[in-house]
Amino acid sequence: VTNPFCKASDKFCERESDTKGNGGMVDFERWFKGDAAIYGGLEYQTPYKPLTLKLEYDSNDYSQDFPVMRGGVDMTQHTPWNVGALYRFSDWATAKVSYERGDTLTMGFDLTTNFNQIASVWRD
Repeated sequence: VTNPFCKASDKFCERESDTKGNGGMVDFERWFKGDAAIYGGLEYQTPYKPLTLKLEYDSNDYSQDFPVMRGGVDMTQHTPWNVGALYRFSDWATAKVSYERGDTLTMGFDLTTNFNQIASVWRD
């Protein structure tokens, strides 16, 4: 979609295609420039409390990303829709699985803690 900031200034209408150095650096001058895209998602907490389902729309076409431009990597999306599920074992453990871009299955496991709630051992 057309960038809404183009109405404020023409400098927001075009994004330079080059990167600083070899990439890997934050390039603030490129933020909010060029075409805009719509993305978002829904998260549904199932009646079975530990299970959460997710649906996401990702409109990025990835055609100008570094691996495509310089590495010859094919990053074509087969679908912009991603689906996922999270299963919370406890307050400190979560398993997750998702199907992304129409061709990628991902799985993960998160462990979390709050160091402010951990009591230290005191030996006198």
